[in-house]
Amino acid sequence: LNYGQWHHRGDVYLNGEAYREQQTPEAVATTPQSWHCRVADSRTTILANFGDADPNRELAEINVRELIGDLAQALEPHRIRLLAYLPSGAPAADPVARRKLQWRWGAPGGWQLPGEPVGGRLAEFQRNWEAVCGDWSQRWGRRVSGWWIDGCYFADEMYRHSDEPNFASFARALKAGNPGALVAFNPGVKVPVVCHTPLEDYTAGEVNLDQVAEAIRSCPGRWIEREGRRVQFQILSFLGQT
Repeated sequence: LNYGQWHHRGDVYLNGEAYREQQTPEAVATTPQSWHCRVADSRTTILANFGDADPNRELAEINVRELIGDLAQALEPHRIRLLAYLPSGAPAADPVARRKLQWRWGAPGGWQLPGEPVGGRLAEFQRNWEAVCGDWSQRWGRRVSGWWIDGCYFADEMYRHSDEPNFASFARALKAGNPGALVAFNPGVKVPVVCHTPLEDYTAGEVNLDQVAEAIRSCPGRWIEREGRRVQFQILSFLGQT
């Protein structure tokens, strides 16, 4: 859960052995075989503690993991399809991403930064985020069979418009690399489960563990309709309490 705060999807290696990322430079200074990443605007600085080893004489490497591609490759021999999770907004804990993508939280409180105005339609952000999502979709292609998009809480302000950007342009970006991919947009915890938009292919279906039975009882069947279109009923909840 620290991704986007101080933890990064990459690693530092010496002779093929992965080092452990630390939260602060001070921790790296006292912990051999560890590293820390510092990002400021367009500059990324990596600090590593190689202990007694000389990284100029041995094989020192860094990488940024293509995590989705790695997972898809591992799952393919088992015929397990991959769905990708993304937020509908910028990484909320990353102030650089928020600023560059021009994203703001849509209501007072929550992920709103101190003194920051709340969102609105955020058309510029939506175009930026659609470009990012479209690039990922084209990069991963048919290795991603679907998308579960979280945080579509402000749909009336952002997505329910006849002109783009809207739900249609967002869905199109997500399917740029695989037109057959399935998409769900999460409106938050809702019981009964709802179809958030006829532009989705299945319901996000987020419910709390103690609501699962009620959500199932209230389901009309395999399909839920909205504006004349049927989407697949689906529930997302917890496997247990621990």
